[in-house]
Amino acid sequence: MTGLRIDTALSKIRNRLAKLKRDTSASEFRPELAEFTRRTLNDCIRTTPARSEALIAKNQHVQYQHRVNSIPSFHELLDPSLRVNAVTGEAWIFYAGKWYNAAWHLPSEVYAAFGELNAERNRRLSTIEAQFIAQRKQARFLYRKSWWQVAQSLGLSIVVPSDVIESHSRHNPRKEPPRAYGQWRGGQRVLSVVIQNPFLDVPTMYWKGNGKAILAEATARNRAWFNKAVHDKTERNISAARRMA
Repeated sequence: MTGLRIDTALSKIRNRLAKLKRDTSASEFRPELAEFTRRTLNDCIRTTPARSEALIAKNQHVQYQHRVNSIPSFHELLDPSLRVNAVTGEAWIFYAGKWYNAAWHLPSEVYAAFGELNAERNRRLSTIEAQFIAQRKQARFLYRKSWWQVAQSLGLSIVVPSDVIESHSRHNPRKEPPRAYGQWRGGQRVLSVVIQNPFLDVPTMYWKGNGKAILAEATARNRAWFNKAVHDKTERNISAARRMA
């Protein structure tokens, strides 16, 4: 995601303060920019959709059937392999380039291969389908978690449900998606926050959204608060400068 700059526009402020012989730095408005960013990220978390539970359950039902009925792999036919019909329970063994029905009287070497493949299938069946799907449903909040990661990297405190924070990749070993992050930049002339969320740049079967649009809309919703906060602080600075003149 292209970084979004949230800038403290100080040109008019400096012109007014210059008349009072007062210098100002953009860093004086860091608390306001931090709160603006915090509110924006809160909105991003709120408006970013979670993965559909129904879609996860549907897709993972298929994955589970592949996992327990195609040994060792559904994606390629290895030698040897076991294929089990999920409806009838009929099992076939692929061995040395030939197919054998498990109900037949099998050659000893095919029977031995079948025993090893079936033992692996039973191991996989020890994880029931409901448990298999539940282990994957916990990842449904990863999109929202990415905005929380931005807040963490900027040192901003955002209260989110534990389901969001604890959401993690289902891969074993765990392979987390690209981390989102933010950076503070500048401080004298312009103070900026740059936000990068590469995870929401990649379309998947679960994610068809637009992270850039979510961030832009959340920024727009909070812009009026930020402008007022900057204006109010400017007025306080001007009043203080006048009293000191």
